[in-house]
Amino acid sequence: GYSETRKQTQAGRATSNEAMLTVELTMSITHVLPEKADEVACQQVEDASKLGFEQVEAMNAEWWNAYYPQSFLTFTDTIMESFYWIQMYKLASGTRSDREVYDLMGPWFIDGTGWPDLHWDLNVQLTYYPLYAANRLDIAESLKKLLDDNMQALINNVPVEYRNDSAAAPTGASSDKCMETCYWDHGANCTTSSPSVVGNLMWTLQLYYSHYRYSMEESVARDLYPILRRAVNYYTRIQFFQDGHYHLPVTFSPEYPGKRSNDTNYDLALYRWGLQTALYLNKLLNITEPNVELWTKSLQQLTPYSMDSDGNYGIAANVPFSIGHRHFSHLFMVWPLSTIDWSNPASVQTGRQSVDHWLSVSLHSGLTGFCRPPFAVMSMMFGRREAVYTNLTYLVDNYILPNTFYHEGENGECGETPPMAASALQDMALYYWGQTIHVFAGIAADKISDASFYRLRTEGAYLVSAVFTKRATQWIYIEYDSPTDPMEDLRIKTDMTGPYITSPSSVKISPNTDGSLTVTGLQNRGDAVMIYSSARKADSSSSKSSATEMVPDFTISPVTAQSQYVNYWGYHQKTSQSDSIHVEHLPEGMTVLAHRNVPDVFTFRSAHGSKCLAVDRCQGDGRPEVVLADCLGPGQTRCPTYCDACEQNWVVHKQHLISQATGQCIRFIDRHQQLSIDNVKCPFPIGSGLLQPQEEFLWQPPVHSPTVAYTTNNATEFLILNNIVHV
Repeated sequence: GYSETRKQTQAGRATSNEAMLTVELTMSITHVLPEKADEVACQQVEDASKLGFEQVEAMNAEWWNAYYPQSFLTFTDTIMESFYWIQMYKLASGTRSDREVYDLMGPWFIDGTGWPDLHWDLNVQLTYYPLYAANRLDIAESLKKLLDDNMQALINNVPVEYRNDSAAAPTGASSDKCMETCYWDHGANCTTSSPSVVGNLMWTLQLYYSHYRYSMEESVARDLYPILRRAVNYYTRIQFFQDGHYHLPVTFSPEYPGKRSNDTNYDLALYRWGLQTALYLNKLLNITEPNVELWTKSLQQLTPYSMDSDGNYGIAANVPFSIGHRHFSHLFMVWPLSTIDWSNPASVQTGRQSVDHWLSVSLHSGLTGFCRPPFAVMSMMFGRREAVYTNLTYLVDNYILPNTFYHEGENGECGETPPMAASALQDMALYYWGQTIHVFAGIAADKISDASFYRLRTEGAYLVSAVFTKRATQWIYIEYDSPTDPMEDLRIKTDMTGPYITSPSSVKISPNTDGSLTVTGLQNRGDAVMIYSSARKADSSSSKSSATEMVPDFTISPVTAQSQYVNYWGYHQKTSQSDSIHVEHLPEGMTVLAHRNVPDVFTFRSAHGSKCLAVDRCQGDGRPEVVLADCLGPGQTRCPTYCDACEQNWVVHKQHLISQATGQCIRFIDRHQQLSIDNVKCPFPIGSGLLQPQEEFLWQPPVHSPTVAYTTNNATEFLILNNIVHV
């Protein structure tokens, strides 16, 4: 529709040079299936035209002004923080509680993309993870709606003989009608059946269950139960009993390129989680269920996970993990299901070494960007704080386009990985595993000096706020937000040390042997407690009395932005990320060899001296070559393509490359390509012992910090001179 006005002269007539036409155009970009799209779009245009532009604009602003403050997250890295908030914008722009599911592209269909659909073996799940911790459960309703509205299609995906009590999601891609499309890896007669990928519905239901766990709304659990029981029943229909255990037939571990067999760990992990969850909800909701006895027996006698000869989780029975894998589907018991026994050191060690094995095999032959956020979370769960953030910055620097979409090879832009990266950033600040809420468990203080969050939501329906400054947690505020009584003890883990002060004092804290704290006294919706340590150090700049110096500042405010990275995202010069250097992501202990005639190098020159640094792009063996040389002549301002003097061998240790010949260091200052060469000996011993990978650093990117300030004292600063040559 349109309206028009004309500027009038004093005589009431429009002149040719004073005539002005104003057109108000009302359009709909509604996102619905084709059957009724025209009706919906026309109705929306008519309604908006009646309201007028100003009122529609005001309604829009009111919605967004209510949306953004539902939670808040800020931390030391302007690029990554703005990336996070763009994902919050995209999620709300791509779906709403009463609209269609957010698919791989959302409303931003890009010509030539290969992803205008739902992919069920990873993509739809990764997209929705950040909504729960972000306290945006209303947006996450669209995933519940997808499953609830399409129950019959999910039933029709299984073979006819199972449809009375079972259901499954498509094996690969589909429209938002959830019907099997015979796209890839489907079973007979275009069904989700063995041999194919059969566990995708159960994985999606883990997010449905998260909606319940983060809200503790019984109505959500009751909506979930009918579809969960069908997903569990499907496994009971295909399992078989042999040698005292229930086994699963041949199914596929998503995207694993090797051999297939029965007892695939992807399905064993999902089936075990489904049985545990269905039995728990059945008891909680007091539902009469004819399959309880079978479920209980199946859980008790389900075959153990498939392992290789070294004690690592394999792919399936007699199929060790031996080929580079772009998916983490064989590690679901670690993440996202987190069903290993976190109180058992042997169980934790098995998970840790299995993750290391996955990375060691896949790092140079199959690992892709979408694995980086899950690996970051797994690293945090194993106490490897250094690897959490560097994996996320590696993803952003290598796979994320200026519009924040994911890009991989020739496959076109895609939308699921950026939200998962946002979820990992949340988890870095607040994450629940092992029946415990972990606060700032993914923050490495030498990388991130300041971080704060407000009302992030966690399992058990708790809204948590906290401040991390001066490289330590200052306080934690917890509010209970469920209409029902808490279902379990509230346990938290923090770097704060006791004795603890609680406000109100009626809320009590008791320490546990594992270092966690049990908090009692939050029983009703709205009950809250502030927790801080009486042992905290007072601010030396404070003029307050000693009696009040221990009370922290309870203000949450944004971390000061790094001015050079404000408005970083978008198509402009700042975001030519394809030319970035990433030698800081070398595995700990790897020897870096320098040699001549390298065809593809990064070259740097000294800002205050005559040295050049050449770093070769990773070749087939994954080993970059590094050369430091005095190769700038008088008046020269540019390094040659390759410096062929002063060749040295270097070894990676923490955030340094160390010369084995001289002990000289190349130190990685931050991920924005700033390096320094220390003219003094490294603070690390040089010797054969250094060449051996150390457990705590195995297959982790070395530490880097975007907040470390560096000086020119005893150092030579290096700046990027020319970009990588693409051969």
